[in-house]
Amino acid sequence: MIHQIDLAIWLFGPVAEVNAVLSKRSELDINGDDVSNLLLTHRSGLTGHIQLDMASPVYRCEVEVMTNGSVFNWSYSQGILLNHSPEEYVIVDQVPEDFERNDLFIKHMTHFLGRLADNSLAPLCSLQDGIAALRVAICAREANVSGKKITI
Repeated sequence: MIHQIDLAIWLFGPVAEVNAVLSKRSELDINGDDVSNLLLTHRSGLTGHIQLDMASPVYRCEVEVMTNGSVFNWSYSQGILLNHSPEEYVIVDQVPEDFERNDLFIKHMTHFLGRLADNSLAPLCSLQDGIAALRVAICAREANVSGKKITI
């Protein structure tokens, strides 16, 4: 579930500090945490919260961004981006009706195979992007064990 970390970095820039509480709450047969709460402070000073949850009986994957005038909410399961302000509640964008989740994977694989044939094509995600997200995940593990925020 690294993509939520990818998204936070993509939207708000590099992460400076990580605090986390990681736990195993379900009976899932996995060697890892199934509920993780990360508190990230980005270099810009912006603070965000990520909850990674594999234990919930209901699929949830949402992004909420609060600004001075609005709250934007992206629901992955509904495919809708909403803007909720004091004046209105508006659908900003939504995925096409014929959208299927597998389309994302096919698009990425097609692009990857295209890059093998033509290395001038820019990657959709760089190795440095992957390293930055992994570094946050590793720091989350360290923060959970130490009980202290970790500076990256």
